[in-house]
Amino acid sequence: MVAKSADMIDKLMGVVLIVDDTPSNLKVLFSYLRSAGFKVLVAQTEENALKSAEYIQPDLILLDILMSGIDGFETCRRLKNNPITKEIPVIFMTALSDSINKVRGFELGAVDYVTKPIQKEELIARINTHISLEKLRHNLLEKNQYLQQQTEQEKLLSQLSERIRDSLDINFILQTASTGILHFLDCDRVIVTRLDNSCISIEEQAVKSGISCIPEDSIIHKYLIQDREAAAKFMSGEIQAIDDIEHSVVDSYFLNDLQYFQVKAALNIPILYTTKYDTVLPRVNCLWGFLTVHQCNTTRKWKSEEIKFIKRLVNQLAIAIQQGRLYYHLSTANKELTQLALRDSLTKVFNRRYFDDKLIKEWNRLRRIPSPLSLIMCDVDCFKSYNDTYGHQAGNKCLQMVADAIKGVVKRPADCVARYGGEKFVIILPYTPVKGAFKVAQAIANRIRELNIPHSNSSVSSVVTVSMGVAGAIPNKDDNPILLVEAADQALYLAKGQGRDRVQMYMHDIAREKSRKSSQLLWVKKLRQAIEENRFCLYTQPIIPLKKDNHKIHYEVLIRLLDDSGQVILPEDFLEVANLYSMMPRIDSWVIDTLFSYLNNANFTSWENICFSVNISGASLNDKQFLRFLSQKFQTYNLPPDIFCFEITETIAINNLHQASVFIKSLKSLGCSFALDDFGKGMSSLTYLKNLPVDYLKIDGSFIKEINTETVTKAMVQAINYLAEAIGVKTIAEFAENQEIVNILKDLDVDYAQGYFFGKPSLINLINYSSFPILEVAC
Repeated sequence: MVAKSADMIDKLMGVVLIVDDTPSNLKVLFSYLRSAGFKVLVAQTEENALKSAEYIQPDLILLDILMSGIDGFETCRRLKNNPITKEIPVIFMTALSDSINKVRGFELGAVDYVTKPIQKEELIARINTHISLEKLRHNLLEKNQYLQQQTEQEKLLSQLSERIRDSLDINFILQTASTGILHFLDCDRVIVTRLDNSCISIEEQAVKSGISCIPEDSIIHKYLIQDREAAAKFMSGEIQAIDDIEHSVVDSYFLNDLQYFQVKAALNIPILYTTKYDTVLPRVNCLWGFLTVHQCNTTRKWKSEEIKFIKRLVNQLAIAIQQGRLYYHLSTANKELTQLALRDSLTKVFNRRYFDDKLIKEWNRLRRIPSPLSLIMCDVDCFKSYNDTYGHQAGNKCLQMVADAIKGVVKRPADCVARYGGEKFVIILPYTPVKGAFKVAQAIANRIRELNIPHSNSSVSSVVTVSMGVAGAIPNKDDNPILLVEAADQALYLAKGQGRDRVQMYMHDIAREKSRKSSQLLWVKKLRQAIEENRFCLYTQPIIPLKKDNHKIHYEVLIRLLDDSGQVILPEDFLEVANLYSMMPRIDSWVIDTLFSYLNNANFTSWENICFSVNISGASLNDKQFLRFLSQKFQTYNLPPDIFCFEITETIAINNLHQASVFIKSLKSLGCSFALDDFGKGMSSLTYLKNLPVDYLKIDGSFIKEINTETVTKAMVQAINYLAEAIGVKTIAEFAENQEIVNILKDLDVDYAQGYFFGKPSLINLINYSSFPILEVAC
């Protein structure tokens, strides 16, 4: 087998083997492919083709069906039966046009065919496609192998961590680690040795079948600490990787013993733990022993990923050893343990369990006085994006700094700071009215902003910020503290919805939360019934092009609900509840299914210059099943994907940039376009746009309504349009209500407008297909 050089791969588009017994055909095909940048090999007989394919392993084989001797079908069969050549894509060349021969070729493993006379452009396109697909397949295989290896590593580490949690038996833990490494690295011997006053003893040993164990009295495991210099290196955590014992610096006295036990390569990792001798001196590393891996059959080049994995595992062993050493001391500190159980292990503030108990106690205490009690809910803005950008270790450090900043502001003995979960914190403020709590929240927000923790991928600011919700009440016997939590959480929800990096106060009596909850539950019942009884309906509203050279009309598809009396209910009355109770994926699916079914049955011959805009909820964006459902609908109905534009709001997009990007790219790969709705509503940073390959920005209607009366608003719309032009995106202005607004939008070079000036939403008649308003306007 001859591997293709890196230079060849860089300079050429690929290697193609042409198999044809007609010289004139070979000449033409050779010329086509050579001019297109391919390296071209030729074979005129089956035997030459098979030998060349096995020896060179080209990226693709172009095979003639009709050749003298054995035909191309037999050649293909033999190629696919050879393990070396079976994965090479084969394209048939044939003058035959009947389906039987095409089917036979595909059954033998061919990926495609071209019919003679061969068109150059078609041939090059097909070859490029299948070479690209094959490269993609290889990449996926490599990634799968890497992920499988990572999974095995994590599984072993998880098992060891579980043993450490469940057992203080260090011998059992060492045995688990040794056998796991032996299997994972496919090595011959694993030894765990312990260093005690310069005396090294074997604590655990695992060997492969046919490999001898090293006895305790052998000096083979004692060569590691030869002098102080070697000891100092191991004390600093240095790893000794010996690829070939015979060419190593190991003393000949020890080398003979290593060779006696067939050691060809070795990996030695120090097992270190930290200790503190008194309260003054800093912690120091102590060398407990070594984990040694032997390769006995051959020499071995130790890979960096293997060393990293073993190092991680050794760290777990060190944890187990440390755990055993500290067990006695920890068992005598019950009071301290009880206190630790009430603290969050990462941030050292109180945990959720303590908060729940503390809130109930403060509620009952202040109810008897009575006195005000306030609550602050605090959420770190765009924290998932922070973790994705800087890593979980940096994310943990960020949460620690935020917690410390909160504690720096909230200092009263009766106050309580707790980690509510994830990146959310909660503060209990007894004897504090809601306006006082609002000032505390502002001080916390300022203190966190002053930390200047960089956050380059935040949609809010260049530094880490927080959103906060504040609620307060005077406790009484009719309400309960859960209502106070829900009120603060509702205020936090509003703060995040208004663009984040702000404090929002809950302005109502918390008893309102009780009625709001009841109202929501009634709406949930109504929505479930509406879905079962098919009581939704679809409307459309035109989106008109403002430029003369653009004739493509968009129509936004809108949903309405019919109540028991047939009264139309607008989406703002029920979509919030549908979102809160995870009903949006079902509603989105109903819209897609109903719209696709209707358009498929409509008597319409051309979809040119028409586009349907369909809104997608955040829940559907994060639902992998929804993408599969949508792809299946495109397969089921004979509708061109390019007539559909899907919309998500800017808020949904920036709250989950990665998933939004994946979702958009998946739909665009089908041929659909994408729009970012309500653009500009709460933005303070535009860096997220570089990660979202959208086609349209729908400028929020709050700007458009004031564009003819507010100079600043007009300037902002103009800036948004400039931005869109710079990144190659078209703009759509919502709420175009009159001619004056439309004229301004045209002057600003906005691409599309939508509003009552052009048409109110119209009901789609789901019974009479011919009366579909979209089709009438388009005609």
